[in-house]
Amino acid sequence: MDLTSSSLVDSAKDIPLAGKRVLIVEDEAIVALHLKSELTKLGYVVAGIASTGEEALKLVNEVFPDAILMD
Repeated sequence: MDLTSSSLVDSAKDIPLAGKRVLIVEDEAIVALHLKSELTKLGYVVAGIASTGEEALKLVNEVFPDAILMD
């Protein structure tokens, strides 16, 4: 499978969550920003980024994500 960004974007049409709100929980800023970039390219809306579980719990009640991506 080709995992380039363009191939992922092309296949995003088949993903049922495309257009949904995603909360990213990642303690490494560079990884979080990369995930945000890739999710945005795939059509997701990044509702927020948290660096800890505690921060994520607070954000869940503020941004009401459809999905949470945690490491």
